[in-house]
Amino acid sequence: MKINKYVKEQVEFIEIEFSSSFFVCLANLGASIYKVELYGKDMVVYPLYVNDFKKETAYFGKTIGRNANRIKNSLVLIDNHIYHLANNENTTTLHGGYFGLSTQYFKSQIKEINQDNICITYSYLSHDLESGYPGNLHLDVIYDISSNGEIKITYSAICDKDTLLNLTNHCYFNLGENDNKNLILKCRNDKYIDVDNDLIPNQYCPVNKFFDFNDGLSIDKYIDEDALIKNGIRGYDNHICFSKQNSGYYEIELSSSHYILQVVTNFNGFQLYSDNKIDDIVTNSKNKIRRGVTLECQDDLLESHLWPKNKIYEKYITYKFMYKDRK
Repeated sequence: MKINKYVKEQVEFIEIEFSSSFFVCLANLGASIYKVELYGKDMVVYPLYVNDFKKETAYFGKTIGRNANRIKNSLVLIDNHIYHLANNENTTTLHGGYFGLSTQYFKSQIKEINQDNICITYSYLSHDLESGYPGNLHLDVIYDISSNGEIKITYSAICDKDTLLNLTNHCYFNLGENDNKNLILKCRNDKYIDVDNDLIPNQYCPVNKFFDFNDGLSIDKYIDEDALIKNGIRGYDNHICFSKQNSGYYEIELSSSHYILQVVTNFNGFQLYSDNKIDDIVTNSKNKIRRGVTLECQDDLLESHLWPKNKIYEKYITYKFMYKDRK
């Protein structure tokens, strides 16, 4: 294993390269997965320039919170007190607001190293009322990375006040492709959460042909259908609810022409986003739109995300990247 740690334009990067042709680059800005390669192919979409990566709206691979997704009118009621959150999408708070966790610089620590495994912890103290959220939140984002193509993220947090808390990672997965046309998604799901015209989650819906991933569904198959138009934007931007299981964990499989990504998590759903908005960020993809998909593992968006004070929050997401011929 080779480890390279450096700073570029105020962002600290840690590169890990295994002899098994697995390469991962993390960043302290947003405690992020910046880059992943398997057998020389990009597994995620990433900005080519650090200044683009530093933009508030560039969520590529970053830790999202304190609360993932959208909060209508940027208002939340906790303990009979109305908190005004930082809005960054008209009147809406998206992914924690302008100064959410994705914009913060975490402290890094390499805790364990052997030839096949490495553990890197990113720590951050989010102060009371930062972006409007109550309580001092102590957060560790722990990356356990193995030479077998596995990245496990553990979110461990505690707050001294009741607060909103629903974290995730915002990688755009392309699995060796230039876009999301050849990506096939498979998971056990019996419902999804529809959104209103402002993309605010508003109701459960039973799966239909557009959202039935039980036997695998191409992301591209229905992406241009009128049924997937919201707020003038066409494509997926919905929370997928896992079918109830007794195992305590849930699984997703995303595959491309040559690669497979297996995701295991104890979150009970995920936000599927098909990169529907054109932006000016130069990435490793030639496209400006639909460069990959997010699988933002997070808890049910229509359930309460109120987290009690002094209670330990612990969630995890495991990504395992595989070449199909070596499965």
